[in-house]
Amino acid sequence: MAALRAHQLAKELGLDSKSLLVVAEKAGIAIKSHMSSLDEKTAQKLRTLHANGKLVLSPTPKKKGRNRASD
Repeated sequence: MAALRAHQLAKELGLDSKSLLVVAEKAGIAIKSHMSSLDEKTAQKLRTLHANGKLVLSPTPKKKGRNRASD
């Protein structure tokens, strides 16, 4: 089987690549970029963390824009 790229795993888990890099770092897994290859052991560890709810980021607050309807 071909190596899995970080961005592919992020898509599989429903995360964006940057979020995957952040949570991997928090889990002690060094991933340099979204194009880094992950071995099956590392990918499975991240999948397990995600399945157990331990691979969760707090939601990013959306920027408050100007509400044009109230102008």
